[in-house]
Amino acid sequence: MNRIKKLSLVGFIFIVMGCTSIPKDNGMSDVADLLAQKNVITSAHKSDALESLTQSLLSQPLSISTAIQLALINNAELHKTYASLGIAAAEVYEAGRIRNPIFSFSQLDSNQPGERDLITLSFITSLSDLITLPARKQFAESQFAAMKQSIAADVLHILNQVQRSYYNYAAALQIQALKTHQYQTATLSSRLAQRYYHAGNMSQRELSEESAKASYALFESFDATENVLSARKNLANILGLPMDASWQITSNLRLPLNTEIDIKSLNATATKSRLDLVASMSKVDRLAKQLGMTKWSRYLGDLDIGIERERETDGAKLTGPVFEWELPIFTQHTDKKLRQSSELKTAILDVRQLSYEINNEVYTNYLMTNHARALVNEYQQNFIPTQSNIVARAQEEENFMLIGTFELLDTKQEEYESYVGLIKALRDYWIAYSNLMHAAGNSLSLPSSEYSDSFNVQNIINDVSLEQNNVHNHH
Repeated sequence: MNRIKKLSLVGFIFIVMGCTSIPKDNGMSDVADLLAQKNVITSAHKSDALESLTQSLLSQPLSISTAIQLALINNAELHKTYASLGIAAAEVYEAGRIRNPIFSFSQLDSNQPGERDLITLSFITSLSDLITLPARKQFAESQFAAMKQSIAADVLHILNQVQRSYYNYAAALQIQALKTHQYQTATLSSRLAQRYYHAGNMSQRELSEESAKASYALFESFDATENVLSARKNLANILGLPMDASWQITSNLRLPLNTEIDIKSLNATATKSRLDLVASMSKVDRLAKQLGMTKWSRYLGDLDIGIERERETDGAKLTGPVFEWELPIFTQHTDKKLRQSSELKTAILDVRQLSYEINNEVYTNYLMTNHARALVNEYQQNFIPTQSNIVARAQEEENFMLIGTFELLDTKQEEYESYVGLIKALRDYWIAYSNLMHAAGNSLSLPSSEYSDSFNVQNIINDVSLEQNNVHNHH
């Protein structure tokens, strides 16, 4: 009897020690390590320090890096994504445990005088759970690893949205500044036209044309302001900030990188570095192993083992093992096998489809990046210098009274439009480049040495001395 008790105690200790504990910090540190490999640092901060950190970041105009850092602190979607780690950790914990043992007690009163009650004590636990425990732990841990990879991929996706929203807002601010300046120029032109008209040097039609130009410039200025509001709202939402607060961004847009992009290298990097693809592959591997276990364990049925002690009515005590087996006669869990087989096929197709999508995403954004870069080069090297030369020659001709002031102002407006085109091309370049790096699973940040000079619209918009001088000269 003592031997049975010792064996039972050893078995119980083995079961308890074989169970899985809740993963440390729900896997947050592992996700942080995955993100650190992408140059995304998610430093842990106490809740009481977050407010001061946020205020510190907002004390200066936000750069793209500080905007990303702010999103890591404030973005609600990111916190919801991290919260799902707790669900995955719970599944790992559940899969690494066996069912709770069952303790039973019964006391039967004998109807024979002088006989004792019949007392039965039993302790039963699942042997089938114990047999499949190592495999279930392995599957759960594999699933948890894939979940952490998937969550890190979601974080990178949200940060890519931060980049796109930032570049949209920066471009919208610069275009608004140009459109405002264009409206001021058109207004001066309209006022000058009124003086010409009152002096008898302009027809009613010409006056109406100048007034219409000023109204059109006002409409475009309103549109630019609406675009700024929309872009600011989108960025504020993703940064977790109130739109009407006083925060600002560094609105300068950098010129394209001086380095060439190697599409073959990016495709190779994407296959290895895209965390969502790695997570999908891990899922296929896990489902394949899980299906293999189901194929042999479905004939096992439920096995329960335990020990029972019984005191008979005459005082005799009986102790011995208990073994219960669910005989797999009517069902062999074929439904479970079919379900897992279908899940495996679906997961394989998902990996294949995701691989195609990643390849196409890399290629498309590669072409869009090169296209936007070509546009920037065309604006910088040809179109804008040509427009500036036209304005300079028009100024000379106006000085010699070969053309009128209004024609000169029109050429100046066309020059401003060329800068609007350059800003849009720069915005499209950086959005396409950010999407390209995200598609390739590359890091979010780039070494500063790879950057060339930045473009600042304030270097283009000087005072309206030209237009004001024209007004005064023709007063």
